[in-house]
Amino acid sequence: MYFTLVTLHVLFAGIWLTNILVSLFVKLKNDGTELSNGMISFYLKYTNLTGILGAMGILITGVVITLMNPAFQFFQFTANHWLTTKQIIMVAILAVIFAVLIPTAKALRLQLTRKDESVLKNVLEKINRTMWVINSLVIINILLALSRRFM
Repeated sequence: MYFTLVTLHVLFAGIWLTNILVSLFVKLKNDGTELSNGMISFYLKYTNLTGILGAMGILITGVVITLMNPAFQFFQFTANHWLTTKQIIMVAILAVIFAVLIPTAKALRLQLTRKDESVLKNVLEKINRTMWVINSLVIINILLALSRRFM
């Protein structure tokens, strides 16, 4: 059961990482040409779905893995500093998602109906910046997990 959870944990991280490719595509398109409302709507739906699957999957499997493994603890620097760092980063990611990303995505959906191109582009740029912060933190967490054997 434990190794199945670890495998699922890694798969959820992979699902979450696909946001990088979609964000990169939207960023490149937004810099060069106008994005259609359909493409922006797809971007919002895709990042929402993969974000929910990835974040909640990682959160749930990570909590269960920590509870199942006697060597792991929550926010305990003396035991596993790499794990505590990952846990703190995950809390930061969730804070950014709830405080910045979700309200900005709602504002972007509203701008899609209003069709104000200048405001739409600014809100989309804010979402792109926020997604890059989140994706960077996810990559740091993955690197911490991969390098934990060396620490």
